Amino acid sequence: MKKLKTYLVSFMALMVIAITFTACDKDEAGVYNPDKQISKVYTQSLGEPKYMTEQWTWDGKTLSLIQYYEENTLAGSEAFTYEDGRLTKVTDNYGYYSVYTYDEKQYAKIEYYNQVNTLLSDITFTYTEDKVTGMTINTYTVTKQFGTMLQRSFIGKLLPKYAMEEVIKKSVLQEGNASKEALNITVAYDGDNVSTLTVGDYTITSSAYDTKVNPRFNFTPFSTYYENTNAVVFCKNNPGTTSTTIENNTITTNFIYTYVGDYPTVIEATTSFSGINISETITIEYN
Repeated sequence: MKKLKTYLVSFMALMVIAITFTACDKDEAGVYNPDKQISKVYTQSLGEPKYMTEQWTWDGKTLSLIQYYEENTLAGSEAFTYEDGRLTKVTDNYGYYSVYTYDEKQYAKIEYYNQVNTLLSDITFTYTEDKVTGMTINTYTVTKQFGTMLQRSFIGKLLPKYAMEEVIKKSVLQEGNASKEALNITVAYDGDNVSTLTVGDYTITSSAYDTKVNPRFNFTPFSTYYENTNAVVFCKNNPGTTSTTIENNTITTNFIYTYVGDYPTVIEATTSFSGINISETITIEYN
């Protein structure tokens, strides 16, 4: 049951938090200057301890580093590089990095590379006026997860750090750009928030948005560390419900928020799937 719960929570996190896109005239892509800065994020599943999962470090008004934790143990990080206040590169603790290019105030392309500069994937955007209504993700060979598994395995614990890095580097050097696979995504909106997101054969719906501030609005749309898109960053507000149907089963997540001012500090999420209910509480601390 625990493995099933973990799978469902991870799946919904991907479906709910990943791959939603919109933009606004006054919000320049690649510039993230929120009024309240996230400091720490905690996650607690029902009946389990509360763990810190993220710690954010800021250089004045600019985000410089996010550290990710698993059961209070540091698991990885992302470092952010800027030019003239606009994000140009994100590098994780394994040396993988993403490069951002722009078309005036809009995203043009995000390219994702491994530590030996092999292009692993790229994301291109299609706009209708000021909103992204289409996106294409081209995926090539990805070996980062293999390297991660090696480092966390019994072998990884036995080998010294420099030796482990050499093993991973050699495996990466053997890869080449495979024939690419393209994933096409279409997006529909209700005002400033995404209402439906179509990914292949699946459609994800989001509704009952609040009128409060989404603290990740206008943050980077791609996580270099997790190798996935970060959907919620282009929604101004926070959804009350999300749902999708997979093989005749509907997965629905309902959110309840506690706010301090206009910002959510506690998010209670309950996911229902085939008669199973999974509850999770996310707590956000700000500077």
